Amino acid sequence: MLTNDDGETNNYYVSSGMEYVTDYYGYNFNTMFETASWNLTVYNIYLDRPFVMGMADYPDTGVDHAVCVYGYDDTGNDYIRCFNTWEIDYNFYIAWNDWSAATMHDVHP
Repeated sequence: MLTNDDGETNNYYVSSGMEYVTDYYGYNFNTMFETASWNLTVYNIYLDRPFVMGMADYPDTGVDHAVCVYGYDDTGNDYIRCFNTWEIDYNFYIAWNDWSAATMHDVHP
C-alpha cells in the first residue's frame, strides 16, 4: 500500500494494495473505495464485514494512516473500534469524525 518509513499510508493506494494481496493468494476480489459515513460503518459491521478506513490527518499526529475497523460504540458519542498497528491494542477506539477526511475500503467477491 506504499506505506512509508514513518508508517504513513496514502489513502489512494489502500484499495489497490488490498486487491493485489487477494489476487496474489488466488482470490478474485474487487475492492470498493468510498467516502466514510457512520451509517455505512454500522451497516458493514452489522453484516460482519470489517473494512479498512484510510484517514487524512490521523488524530493526534496529523498524518495519513489506515486502520482495520471491526466494531463501533454508539452508547454515548460515536466511536469506531479498530486494529491499529501503531497502538497494538485490540480495544482501540477512535472518535467518529476525528480526522479531516476518511475513506472506506472493503473487498467484494
